[in-house]
Amino acid sequence: MKRRTRIVWFVTPLRRNCIMGGTPGRLVKWYRDIDKTKYEVRILLSGPCHVCLRSLQAEYRTRDMQVDVIPNLGLELAFSPATRRELLAYFDEVKPDIIHSIFIQSDLIAAWYKKRSGVCSLVSSIEGALYPRRGLKAMVYRLSYFLLRKRLDRVIVLCRYMRDQAVGQYGVLSNRCQVIPSAIDTSLFRYTKHITPTNEQITIGFLGEIVRAKCIDLFVDTIPRLLERSPNLRFVIGGVGADLPRIVAKVEAMGLSRNVEFRGYVRDVPAFFGEIDVYAFLSVAEGLPWVILESQAAGVPTIASPVGGVPEVITDGSNGMLLRENSVEELCERVHTLVADAGLRETFSRNARQLMEQRFRTPIEVRQIESIYDEEMSRFADRAEA
Repeated sequence: MKRRTRIVWFVTPLRRNCIMGGTPGRLVKWYRDIDKTKYEVRILLSGPCHVCLRSLQAEYRTRDMQVDVIPNLGLELAFSPATRRELLAYFDEVKPDIIHSIFIQSDLIAAWYKKRSGVCSLVSSIEGALYPRRGLKAMVYRLSYFLLRKRLDRVIVLCRYMRDQAVGQYGVLSNRCQVIPSAIDTSLFRYTKHITPTNEQITIGFLGEIVRAKCIDLFVDTIPRLLERSPNLRFVIGGVGADLPRIVAKVEAMGLSRNVEFRGYVRDVPAFFGEIDVYAFLSVAEGLPWVILESQAAGVPTIASPVGGVPEVITDGSNGMLLRENSVEELCERVHTLVADAGLRETFSRNARQLMEQRFRTPIEVRQIESIYDEEMSRFADRAEA
C-alpha cells in the first residue's frame, strides 16, 4: 500500500497580537476537504495562532486535526537556539515530504530547515498584500524574497494582482507562482435577496479593522450627507482596532449616536451580513480581502474600493459597485443609487451569491492545492530517479 504524502502546514505570525485575518478558518476548511487517503496533514503553529485555530475546530467538526505548537516560534526572525533545537527535533520526527508555509517568517524558517535536511518541497502561501511597499521594512521583505526565490518550489497567491506584485516587486520566480483564489463555505451564509423596500429602514454596514487604512473616517464623514437625503437610514459599524475610541468620539461629536451602532468584535459574521442591506468596503491596500468574499457569499450588495484583487471578484454594475475614488461625494451617490433601487440590489445580490457558488467554494481551492502537492512529489521522484 502506497504511503500517504506527509505535509506540514506551517503558520507563524510575527506579532503576539496577530489575528491573521481568515487564515485559521482557511486551514480548518482545507483540512476538512483534503483527501485524507492521500495526504497526512499536521499543522505547526506558534502560540498566538493556537487559540484562534482551536476555537474554529468545533465549528467545522475537525477535532481530529493534528495541531502542534511551538510557543515562541516566528515571533522573531532570529529565533533562539532553544527554539531552533525544538524545531529541528519536530521536523526530524515528522519527516515531512512537503512543508506548506504561510507568512514570510514561516518561509524563512522552513527554507532554513530545507537547506539543512533536503526536505522534498517547500510551498509558500502569500495570504495578504505584499506591503509595506517603501521604507526599511519593504527593503527587508524584498531581500527576504530574493534570498528565498530559489528555495521556494511553489508560491501560491490569492489573485492576479498579488502575482504581479510578487513577481514584479519582490522577485518571486514567475514560473513557480500560481494563483489560487481564497474560497468560502457558502453554506454558512443564509442567502437573502436584500431587497428591503425603499420606504422602510435600510441598513448600511461597515465591517473591518477600525484603523485609518480601512478608511473608517470616510464612512463616518459620509453619514450626514446620506441622512440629508434619506433620514431613515441606519448605520452599523463592526470591528475593533486602534482608532475605535477616536471614531466613537467622532460619531458622538457629530451628533450621530442615534443613527450609528457600534458592534465591536463581530464573532458571527454571517449574522452581521444577514441584517445589512448595503456593505461599504473602503480599504486602501489589500490582497484578496476575506470580507469581500463573505459579503458576496451572503449576497449583500457591496460598494468597494478597487484595491488589490477586489476587481477580480466584483464587476462594477454586475455584482456590486467599484468606486473610482474614495471620496465622500462618490460614496454618497453610490449608496443613494442602491438605496433607491431595490431591483438593482436584488440583481447584485443574486449575481454575487452565484459567483461564490461557482468559483470560490473551498473544495475547488483544495483540489488546486492538492494538484500542486502531487506535481511537487512527482517532480521530486523524477529528480531522485535521475
